[in-house]
Amino acid sequence: NRFRGFYTQSYRQSIFSKPRFLVKDGRLALLENPQRTVQDCERFLNDGRTVLRELGEHDYHYRVSAHEGAFDFLPSVRLGKMVAAALNGSVVSPIFDWQGRYVPSSEAYQVTLKIFEAFYRDVLEQGALPVIVIFGDKNDQEDAKRGKPRRYKVLLEAFVERGYMVIDTMEALEAAYDRYSLANLMVDWGHYSVVANSLTARHIAEKIDAWGLSEPEVRARLIHEARQRMGGTPDY
Repeated sequence: NRFRGFYTQSYRQSIFSKPRFLVKDGRLALLENPQRTVQDCERFLNDGRTVLRELGEHDYHYRVSAHEGAFDFLPSVRLGKMVAAALNGSVVSPIFDWQGRYVPSSEAYQVTLKIFEAFYRDVLEQGALPVIVIFGDKNDQEDAKRGKPRRYKVLLEAFVERGYMVIDTMEALEAAYDRYSLANLMVDWGHYSVVANSLTARHIAEKIDAWGLSEPEVRARLIHEARQRMGGTPDY
């Protein structure tokens, strides 16, 4: 996503865009933010349609949505566009499959995985040990309550396959579902409550302790092994 207005109506009054990454030839490529100066913003205000088309060129939500046209005054045309947009997002170019999980072939998944790979390698090159912590959102918790698989299941599997150190905080919340309702665990806008934060903090601390990460020699060994797996120089 480059422009939040394409993603949600909550940002329909905003004229600010953002950079994003693409995957080119198997590597991350930065797509710079086109709205970087006052003049860029003035151009948006004066020629919004042109700028929106430019922003939409590399924006998933723009590509799968309906756009205005000369015959939009006809209800049948508007309905047809709505149906086509829904099919485009769910069948032609889906981010999620019918079970609500990430589609590995989607651009969104590929970019996400490459960002994590770059993060992991960068941290190792700095001589530190990377740990990925995943915080399931309100949708993930609702799915877990219904016994549905994690939306990010394929991402977790990719992390495990690569030997990444991962903490999934949903494990802590799922273990507490017999004591707390979703309302106890979440607050407005889907953020964690004090209770949920306490549960996840304890879970993270227990994982770190179980891995022995407080011991320098353990961290050094794990960094060495991770650098070998990623093909980098194992020692400093």
